[in-house]
Amino acid sequence: MRNTLLISLVLALGLSACGKKEEAAQPAVPAMEPAPAAAPVPEAAAPAAMDPVAQYTSQCASCHGPSGQGQGAFPKLAGQAADAIKAKLADYKAGKQVGAQSALMFPVAQKLSDEEIDALSTHIATLQ
Repeated sequence: MRNTLLISLVLALGLSACGKKEEAAQPAVPAMEPAPAAAPVPEAAAPAAMDPVAQYTSQCASCHGPSGQGQGAFPKLAGQAADAIKAKLADYKAGKQVGAQSALMFPVAQKLSDEEIDALSTHIATLQ
């Protein structure tokens, strides 16, 4: 009985609190002059592609060796034609299985722009 009385009291207080209250009148905001037009923001220049030598050094050399001679499970790149390297990088970028290490190459190639693939392929073709 005591619990019922307590619950009834809580419900009554809760329901009375849900009643509609009058909102305080908001002071009128004076009319403002329109803001002056903002000056056009110049477009930011597209980031320059990384130098292919630096790109090879930072992204390729740790697996394929500093001069592209390959090491361990990673194939030799030196001596391959630029078109062959470009085709393989394009396949990796598209997610195509090229060889046993394709899964390692997918995220590397997918970060490269077409221009970077061209430049990197040309650089790799110069490796001896």
